Amino acid sequence: MNTILVVCLALAVSCGAVRLPVPYEVYVRNGGLPVPEALRTGKWYNPYNGTDSYVVGGTNAKAGEVPHIASLATSSHFCGSSILDANTLITAAHCVDGSSASSIKARVGSLKHASGGQQVQVQAIRSNAQYNPSTIDYDIAILKLASALTLDNNNVKAITLPSSEPASGSSTLVAGWGTTRAGAGTLPADLQRANVNIVARATCNSNYGSGITDRMICAAVTGGGVDACQGDSGGPLTQNGVLVGVVSWGRSCALAAYPGVYTNVATVISATILGDPVLKPQIIGGTDAKRGDNPHMCSLRSYSHGCGASIISAKWAITAAHCVAGVSPSARTLRCGTLLHASGGKDYAIAEIITHPDYNSGSPLNNDIALLRIEAEFDLGTQDSNIIQLAAQGSDVAAGTVVTITGWGRLQNGVNIFPDTLQTVDIPVVERNDCKEKNRDILPVTDAMFCAGLPDGGVDACQVWPTYVAIKLEIVLQSF
Repeated sequence: MNTILVVCLALAVSCGAVRLPVPYEVYVRNGGLPVPEALRTGKWYNPYNGTDSYVVGGTNAKAGEVPHIASLATSSHFCGSSILDANTLITAAHCVDGSSASSIKARVGSLKHASGGQQVQVQAIRSNAQYNPSTIDYDIAILKLASALTLDNNNVKAITLPSSEPASGSSTLVAGWGTTRAGAGTLPADLQRANVNIVARATCNSNYGSGITDRMICAAVTGGGVDACQGDSGGPLTQNGVLVGVVSWGRSCALAAYPGVYTNVATVISATILGDPVLKPQIIGGTDAKRGDNPHMCSLRSYSHGCGASIISAKWAITAAHCVAGVSPSARTLRCGTLLHASGGKDYAIAEIITHPDYNSGSPLNNDIALLRIEAEFDLGTQDSNIIQLAAQGSDVAAGTVVTITGWGRLQNGVNIFPDTLQTVDIPVVERNDCKEKNRDILPVTDAMFCAGLPDGGVDACQVWPTYVAIKLEIVLQSF
């Protein structure tokens, strides 16, 4: 099971001459892409129609200072985004609303939006299912890439997601290639960065008159002068390396009484909202596991729990490839021998990560499996820590077979509630052809997968669709 910011996203646009009276002079911060009609005519009027934008009051970022940022471009930069993993970016929904994935490329690993680093094609766009272009609520989307990024943990690095929203008054960092002042017509060549402080939601809502929801956070500096601006949309707002916000919208740029508004990553990044099984599978309808029932279970973690893993020998554990693709072994540890992901047990340093050589080949998430070698050896043979037996090579899991899922993932769709104690649930295997049919428009089900779930739902490893797609270990392990 894996659990999966709050970041600011600003759009690249040039400011036009049109102005509306307060409270209507409110703009999204994108550039170069069509703006939904609701934004042109209603409360969130957007007079910008160009391709330029910057962080206002910022300075040039240093190499490696914002390694998770990516520039989105068609013919030129129009929005920012952040790296979730080697195959996934996160941005603002308004940046990509109505756009074709084939028209967008992402550039990472460079301080310049127009050159250097790695540039990859976007393959698929999945916006928050509840995104509202009229109110800019739930303004978040994920982008799946056509080819994997090379993460070096220096200039190209995945961002950490938040477990809670940042406290009022706390300092955050916003970065982007947007305009350096409202009305500017030229984008900066180099990445800009600036520090802004979180503004209480009630204060922000009062300043804007209304419209600030729990899916939004606000940030500014006293007296104004520092803010995201057009062209920064979709970019990151971070706190201590954690993505707490995505640049979304604001009134003009850097006005003293009007903080910048960001998507509140902690409240909207879920499987239901993003529609992606990679990011947020979780146990629904399960119960607390008992001591000794799952001694193979480990928490794969960075600063906090991220994915599940299972001990298969004295020095090896097994997990999903999407949990570790492009990740340095030193950036993750395993915690084993405890029912609590946050305490107890023993932590093990990881020496080597081996993803399946055909991971993602022919189909997204195909052969989604990886091996983890630890530096020492697991403490085995106890009630709390032991090896799990692998399925026999060449065997299959028949439809109707009851299987057990364990994990520390979310307990409910769309709700940021995580269990302290390991959860477990029994569900039946589903006939593969039925699973293929149900998932044909979401994710191709291959022979390296099987499915499990209840026809009526309610008990599952929580994902967007009613069935749970799992890797057939007995098939994929033959290739290692």
